[in-house]
Amino acid sequence: MLAETVRADPGSIAHVLDATMKRWPPQQEVAQALDVFSGYLSRYRKQHGGADATWKDMRDKGYKVIMTILGDLPPEFQALPQRVLGKLARNFTPEQALHSWEALKNAGVRTHPNTTLHFASSLARRGGGETSAKAFYILKGLALKNIKFDQPRYASVITALLTNSMSKFQTPRDASTPGDEFLPSKAVEFFVQRGYKPNVITLTAFFQNLMSRHEYDEVLEVAKVFSRIGVRFDRVALGVLRFAALKTKHRVENVQHILELARQHTKDDLFVTQQTLNALYFLGEAEARDGHAEHNAWSPMIFDLMLDVYGKTFAMQELRRFIPDDSLQQRLRDAAERQRQGLQQGHPGHALKGMVETLFGSKSRAEDQYSPLDVGSLSFMLRGYLKSLRKGSEIAPFYYHFKGCLHDPSSLAFKMIAEHGPLVHNAFLQVMLAHDVLLRPALQVLADMLKTPKALPNAHTYAILLDGLHRLGRVDIADKVKAVMTEAGVKPNAAVFNLLIKRYATSKEDSKAIAALRELGEAGLVPDAHTAKAITRLGGDVHVNRAADLVERIRQQNDVADAELAQGRDEAEKLVETREISKPTFV
Repeated sequence: MLAETVRADPGSIAHVLDATMKRWPPQQEVAQALDVFSGYLSRYRKQHGGADATWKDMRDKGYKVIMTILGDLPPEFQALPQRVLGKLARNFTPEQALHSWEALKNAGVRTHPNTTLHFASSLARRGGGETSAKAFYILKGLALKNIKFDQPRYASVITALLTNSMSKFQTPRDASTPGDEFLPSKAVEFFVQRGYKPNVITLTAFFQNLMSRHEYDEVLEVAKVFSRIGVRFDRVALGVLRFAALKTKHRVENVQHILELARQHTKDDLFVTQQTLNALYFLGEAEARDGHAEHNAWSPMIFDLMLDVYGKTFAMQELRRFIPDDSLQQRLRDAAERQRQGLQQGHPGHALKGMVETLFGSKSRAEDQYSPLDVGSLSFMLRGYLKSLRKGSEIAPFYYHFKGCLHDPSSLAFKMIAEHGPLVHNAFLQVMLAHDVLLRPALQVLADMLKTPKALPNAHTYAILLDGLHRLGRVDIADKVKAVMTEAGVKPNAAVFNLLIKRYATSKEDSKAIAALRELGEAGLVPDAHTAKAITRLGGDVHVNRAADLVERIRQQNDVADAELAQGRDEAEKLVETREISKPTFV
């Protein structure tokens, strides 16, 4: 470059020679060295991956250099190009990004919005607790500079923050309002007011993220925020919201709200019917569980309502093929009588009945307007009818009637098994094993499942069998079932192991409980809150402490595996982010 300058303007030779004889200012030398280093760090990561030990060592050394420059060197050495800060922020861990950001602010270094966004992204991608809260405050600072969040690069970081962070942001050390907690719904509302509008896939992921931490009420609050600004939910998102509503304290009111939302957003009566049958089924399960009903049987009123909803969309004649006609006719007469008598205000079914009337009204369709019965609705109706049966003498005949429906490969029942697997068979096992006299028919159901390729047992089958057999005191048969499941290639999940630990501990078979806990770890599964609760049933502090130590060792092993998986996920996310956030900028 110097030679070209002299060639173009020979008179500049004196200035050129003078420039070559002088050292650069110290801050310029530091800046150039950091620029070369940060570029090399990014290229090395691209070639070798973020799990590479050499890369991690270089990253950590780069972090120490930045902290030394900002903390120990005089101001004339503190020249940090924006592109250097941006590259380093993309490579730093969330904790390193947090501490270096605080050091920059303490040193009075101003950052360009793009550089600021890189720090927010690093904190949001895998952050939690204080790092997530700091990402929120950084983005909030950008908003105060009148930056709109409708651009993809900002939306990408906000999405990462909402889907990856803790369900409640902890307040960072420099928060303007110490002691406050920032709920996702409040953060969402803030971003929405400044142009953020996620797509429905992102929104569904966010809902599922909150639900994984049991923040069901918060899911519904966030949904209301987006509904108010006109975001339309697809069927998957509505299904997730309906599930969340079922988990809340005021589940009937919340379910009704989501079903009304489903009608507005889809304009599809069939979909609303399917979702309502689904909701009524699980409301029936919750009522039986909460009320400790005998044999876990439902209130007859729940199936009455399911029949009412079914009759608004489907022809009753189709259901008669799958439920014995005499029994169905009697249920319809009983339902009509209960309808005539009515329900008193305050009865558990009163709100449900009101929900159904609000959603579907009192009119039925003309016969030529009925929709064809689908396998999902049939599955809920069969299981709902089954759960409403109280007498053991009714359950076994119903199973044999259902079994006969499966002989025709063209029948809807056969298609239902092909699509839903052992769902209905599992329900039969659950109901039968609540009755001592139905043990033999239950084992026949298991034998039929093993002979039916589309209805082979799964982990849920495993759990139902072990729970029911242990409850009946038939541990000998339970041990044989374990052998059958192993031979069939069915692997137990965490729920199965938790169940075994609980049952063994309750029956004072502590050595078997410890063995089951060890098997859980060997299967690569992670102990959860149910595991912790189960081991408290062990007899004596020695066994409890031994189990607790084993749980901790299993968790540590899984933490290592999770860290490796998270590192790979982080690589992919940062690659996407690098493409979304525009070119390096300078100030």
